[in-house]
Amino acid sequence: MIQKLQISQFRNYSEKSFVFSPRLTLVAGPNTAGKTSLLEAIMLIATGTSFRAERDRDMIAFEGDVSRVKAVYSSIDSELLEVVLTRGLVLGKTVPLKKYLVDGIARRYADFAGRMPAVLFWPEDLRLITGSPGRRRSYFDTVLSQTDRTYRRAIMSYEKALRVRNKLLRLVRQGVRVNPEEFDYWTNTLVTQGAVIHTAREALTLYANALPFDRNADCSFTIHYDHSTITSDRLREYHDAERAAGVTLVGPHRDDFYLTKNHDHDSELHNFGSRGEQRLGVLWLKMAEMQYIEQQLHVSPLLLLDDIFSELDANHRGLVVRLIGSHQTIMTTTDKHLIDGISADTMIELDI
Repeated sequence: MIQKLQISQFRNYSEKSFVFSPRLTLVAGPNTAGKTSLLEAIMLIATGTSFRAERDRDMIAFEGDVSRVKAVYSSIDSELLEVVLTRGLVLGKTVPLKKYLVDGIARRYADFAGRMPAVLFWPEDLRLITGSPGRRRSYFDTVLSQTDRTYRRAIMSYEKALRVRNKLLRLVRQGVRVNPEEFDYWTNTLVTQGAVIHTAREALTLYANALPFDRNADCSFTIHYDHSTITSDRLREYHDAERAAGVTLVGPHRDDFYLTKNHDHDSELHNFGSRGEQRLGVLWLKMAEMQYIEQQLHVSPLLLLDDIFSELDANHRGLVVRLIGSHQTIMTTTDKHLIDGISADTMIELDI
């Protein structure tokens, strides 16, 4: 349970503290008041990353040099979780761009993410259906990085190996001779860590598809994992093509996922689903995410709702209301009348 959040020089906030209810906290205010930024700060503590910033420095207030986000979180024991963001230079001294701390002690990302599990619903989630494969891969990475330290380490190692190997392939394309032992080392890292990533993504997919169908929903969904297998044999097959392209052509960085409805493999939601069905598909995916996190960590994740009631009809709002009753929830809204019938224990009102 998150008890308190303190933020400084974060987005449009200079200094602000928030205290949350163990059940439902409602955050109300007009657009640009900082409601989504508040949820972004919470997710930064939960996942170690932002769900909307392309660069970490984008979260630092315009005139600030150092941004701090602190959360008091209790599960079995109470912990003070903190993320510090900088532009790399403070008072003339070079400093890390990002630091993670637990009770004041610096930790690595792999040992920080997942300490305060959370699930976010926000309007941009529709792009998990309609957007690019990269957005869907990032979503799966966010879920799995909260639940599996081995996955966190694997994705970090894989991404580093991919950057170096692609750099070497570009040199080869330019006619530069590279050290074959170095190239083989990064190739083997990709194969080894890629297998870990593939196994975890496959397990999450199988878990979601095994969940019982909700009889209150209008239709059922299936998630399909279109994986790009990476093995030594397959990389040998792409030997000439990769050197011509200057990039690694197979592996988890080229995976994709897609949803179909009513167990029909050909009814891909992106192409054949109505906007209402697509929104319901995202809701199904998020509910599966919540159950998966709870099953893996034996802790109920924090539920963050960013003005999503305006995106759902009355029937589908009922599915979300059921979740609110069983999870600590922080909900934002511009219109309190949209959530009639829901009783908030704590109300936070924000102004521009």
